[in-house]
Amino acid sequence: MKQRLKILIVTHNNLFPVDSGGAMATMSYVDELRKSHDVSVLITNPFVPSLENLVILKERWPNVQLYCGNPSEQKKFALRDFVKNILTRLGILRPLVFSNEENAQFKYEPLPQGDIELVDKALKENDFDIIEVNFVEKFPLIFNLPKDAIKVAVNHEPRFRRTMVQTQNKLLDVTYGSYLKKYQFKFENDLMNLFDAVVCLNPTDQKLVSQSIEKPVFLAPISAAWEDFEAIEEEGQAIENILFLGGGLHDPNRDALEWFLNNVAKQLFKRLGKKVQVVGEWPLASQKVLKSPYADFLGFVEDLNIFAKNSIMIVPIRIGGGIRTKIQWAMSKGIPVVSTTFGCEGIPCKDGEHLILANSPKDFVEGIQSLMENIELRTKLRIAANELAREHYSPKKVVDVRSKIYHQLVSEKLVLE
Repeated sequence: MKQRLKILIVTHNNLFPVDSGGAMATMSYVDELRKSHDVSVLITNPFVPSLENLVILKERWPNVQLYCGNPSEQKKFALRDFVKNILTRLGILRPLVFSNEENAQFKYEPLPQGDIELVDKALKENDFDIIEVNFVEKFPLIFNLPKDAIKVAVNHEPRFRRTMVQTQNKLLDVTYGSYLKKYQFKFENDLMNLFDAVVCLNPTDQKLVSQSIEKPVFLAPISAAWEDFEAIEEEGQAIENILFLGGGLHDPNRDALEWFLNNVAKQLFKRLGKKVQVVGEWPLASQKVLKSPYADFLGFVEDLNIFAKNSIMIVPIRIGGGIRTKIQWAMSKGIPVVSTTFGCEGIPCKDGEHLILANSPKDFVEGIQSLMENIELRTKLRIAANELAREHYSPKKVVDVRSKIYHQLVSEKLVLE
């Protein structure tokens, strides 16, 4: 039997309520990981659970140690955003929607004192074998992590690659994009080189990072199948919703929805009479700028499984990296998907077999229409995609891959000692 490792997971995802693909993936990961390892989860501000949701998490994970930022700080952020939204509606503030240049300007700043103190508390109370730091924003924690623990950076999306893609798609000025990419490349890679190992979520990211740093870079997917897989049966009901899943604070989601509303939504409504149903938290200011007669912003949906039934998911992602957990989740639930080629990167799917690929407005409208009108095609894709998700992205499969990496790192460390 493999050794139970003491693992600290550092994240800034708001885990509960589950309102994003990242939250789904982390919930699924911890659900499974705690069966074979001693797990602690550290959630930094400002995305800490409320006191009520923290109680729910503790009930769900009785054998997981939770470290969270101060919930009162979360209330301060919520109050600040509420005031900003009111002032924006009154026209006193301009809508907070950044240009592509501003979105690309990721700022490598020191972390707030609260993050450092929270990590220090966890380290004083535990002797961890593995410290897993998720998201590049939190990589500066490396300066306060102990030398004797194995430190792993999980790079969900290399920022320098996002800038590369934005520049290639002419969303950024070529000269400025080149400057930003070099700037981000230097800072991001210097931080990753301070860890013992790096984990990437798709092969393209892994290859780019492997060419950039000296430390080992592993490929290990995440899974958004945080609940049981649905049994796929033939359906006879009509499609009710065209679903866009994702929050507006994630730049690739903002870019994707803006492109879709500007280029596809009107054609879609004229031909099929369907609006886009946007599920996820979007700042009111962003909703105001993106306001369209062909889209409804629904915010957090209490039971996404029920709402998404008889839906088609659109994934018009054009920039970013990592892996689209929203597609994994849709596949696990039998929801047919129409995605850009970039959007499904890293998932071993085929056009017309597991989903419909669409890289133009015409492709999206025709792909959605074919799924709405052809029940046989819809059922075929749903079944094949569900089988793919079961094979590659079951929580057990994901944790087995990650556990193998961590045991390898521990064994190599023991040999060196």
